[in-house]
Amino acid sequence: MSRYCPGSDSEPILRAAEHWKSVGLNSNGSVFGDRSLWTLANLEELDERYVNQLDSGQGNFLEKLNNQLDHADPVVKMLASEMIWVMYLCPGNISANTKKKNVQLVWEWSGESFLINSEWITDEILSGIGSGGPGFLTLYWKEFSYFVRVMLGLKRQKEQERTSILAEPWGFAEWLQQLEVNEFRQLRYMLLFLLFPDVFERIFGGKHRKSIVQIFRRITSAQVNRLSRLEIDRILLEIRRENEKKYGTKVLDFYVPPLSSFWREDKRQAFLFSWNPNRWDWPTLAEERLATRDGQFVTHDWSCSNSDARRGDRAFLVRSGSDPRGVIAIGDIATDASKKLHWEEEKRDQGVEYQFVKVLFTRIQDPVLGDPYLAKSDLERLDDDQQVWFPQSSGIAIKPTTAELLEQSWGQIVEGRKTPQITRREKRDNSQSTLNTILYGPPGTGKTYHSVSRSVEICDGVTPVGQKIQDRYTELVNQGRIVFITFHQSYGYEEFVEGIRPVEKDGGVVYRIQDGVLKRLVEQIEGDSNYVLIIDEINRANISKVLGELITLLEEDKRGGAENELQVRLPYSGTDFVLPSNLYLLGTMNTADRSIALLDTALRRRFNFEEMPPNAELLKEAGQKCEVDLPNVLQTINARLEYLVDRDHLIGHAWLMKANVRDQLDEIMRRKVIPLIAEYFYDDWSKVRSVLGNTDAFVVRSKLTAPPGLDPDLEEERYQWSVQSTFPQNAYEQLLSNSADDLNGASADATD
Repeated sequence: MSRYCPGSDSEPILRAAEHWKSVGLNSNGSVFGDRSLWTLANLEELDERYVNQLDSGQGNFLEKLNNQLDHADPVVKMLASEMIWVMYLCPGNISANTKKKNVQLVWEWSGESFLINSEWITDEILSGIGSGGPGFLTLYWKEFSYFVRVMLGLKRQKEQERTSILAEPWGFAEWLQQLEVNEFRQLRYMLLFLLFPDVFERIFGGKHRKSIVQIFRRITSAQVNRLSRLEIDRILLEIRRENEKKYGTKVLDFYVPPLSSFWREDKRQAFLFSWNPNRWDWPTLAEERLATRDGQFVTHDWSCSNSDARRGDRAFLVRSGSDPRGVIAIGDIATDASKKLHWEEEKRDQGVEYQFVKVLFTRIQDPVLGDPYLAKSDLERLDDDQQVWFPQSSGIAIKPTTAELLEQSWGQIVEGRKTPQITRREKRDNSQSTLNTILYGPPGTGKTYHSVSRSVEICDGVTPVGQKIQDRYTELVNQGRIVFITFHQSYGYEEFVEGIRPVEKDGGVVYRIQDGVLKRLVEQIEGDSNYVLIIDEINRANISKVLGELITLLEEDKRGGAENELQVRLPYSGTDFVLPSNLYLLGTMNTADRSIALLDTALRRRFNFEEMPPNAELLKEAGQKCEVDLPNVLQTINARLEYLVDRDHLIGHAWLMKANVRDQLDEIMRRKVIPLIAEYFYDDWSKVRSVLGNTDAFVVRSKLTAPPGLDPDLEEERYQWSVQSTFPQNAYEQLLSNSADDLNGASADATD
């Protein structure tokens, strides 16, 4: 359900929304008392005094609102207070204490005391359930104006019409869509969620909503931008229902795994949180340590000094103070940074607040009991960014390179994963088993496409050409002889082999053993026909955990009917399991994945690795159509990337092959190639410019002016970088004009 909120209890907030709907929308009452506040007359006065006479002068929202409502009827001021209360129900990046003060302040402009002990003004109700984002907070006056106009639109309806609009989620959403004032406001999404939490998501930023739709539906940004807000709402619901069915649970949220791993992986930051046992003895550590071993999440509010922390970001916890010191826990941030009253009683009584986030710990270790952890000596070896590992404050940012190394070290030391020693130019050894193959290479080299054609070849012995490949592939998928899945960080043994899953029955939940993808496929294999399981992005999951005891069965001589046939007894069902000799496993592996889940050496020995490098020769036809020497362009870009990064971080040929005209090529460069290069360099645009020829043809910079009043000693040259909206006619010639041998000089020039 959309109402599930990891790390928070949404029910008190949704009960408050139901109360508001009853007294404020379906009638003309009051949230906090028995007056008539939510009336058409009061809203019209609020519209006249605030919306139609906006104050563009000095002062914040509340100061201006106070001036504008100075001569308003007291009940209008009370209505404004209750409207602000409604707008505070969703944002979690404003403290409950601040919300209470502001609601009380506006109410008491009326001359009457506020019922501070009201059941609708508790910390649980005002804790928030999402993020309003910077736009919501800085443009609060616009959101408030929007709210007034929406309420006016509702109250001007006849009672029967209004009841009909509010009775059905899509009816209300369509009414909002048609409303003249339905500009882009985050409050729109908040209202939809508060009134219909089983249908609409608690995603209040339009950018995130579009990103989710684009990734899950595999469409372009241009296609997403053509969708209306209402169409995006419907697609988000479809995506949720599909994944509820896929994972067998409604306890899903787009900001935490497994769903977050599909669309936020490369965009999330990492933060280092601190625990000093000398200051807090963590009384529940023992039981929570065991809970994470059983696959449960453990949630804690944790002090966070960095206000940039966002839900979905990565969290590492370091034990400080006294030995043993080091990183002992890992997880994800479940809420944006926000504030609440201090945990220390004396400071709380003084009204002192502290900034925190909710952290969902997925693994907690206790080194005192001998658990493996990242000790101080392990951390000191990760010194690429001169990271401070034992900071004075909790919740400091970890730079991307260090975060990646930290993630890998945790996997190796704590979870026992090993780094595969893959020789990139090794030739395929035909003496090894061909039942298990991994196609690997940088993005855009056609790994997924080749897995499709290879799977058809395995099943039929020959590969059709052109569209016939896709047609035959679809037939084989429909016959159940080819199964395509994608691994992600949360993919586990339960999804792949078998596990216990919650199932709804008679209004309750029961737990049953359910077969995973591999077991279902094995059980339907018949005769001597070949079957293929394609595992896309195979390196993104912890494969040792996904396979469990089945790792032994992968070997060719251990398969069913082979010389050394083996069977294992599955732990949940207790059934004996054999891997057939006619089942092929075909994986794809993106070598530029910054969150690469490393294959251990035992698994490495059981797969053949076939490299899929960029092939510039395939761009000749596209180059002729675009009148650009595309093969040379790709080779030049990749030579520079290999010089500055490594062979794993190149640009594939597949994207550029789609260009039929010069404008198409420019759009691919602008939307695909350049952003990927920027990602490789963690947005170091001077290096991006170097790779593109160190000219203004693709990327330009402009000098930023220091803010007034800054100490001259603190001033430094800083630049704003942007991608050209239109590339000059000779852009690609300029890219080719500087050879890879000149790259050192180009890099230096770009950073002058």
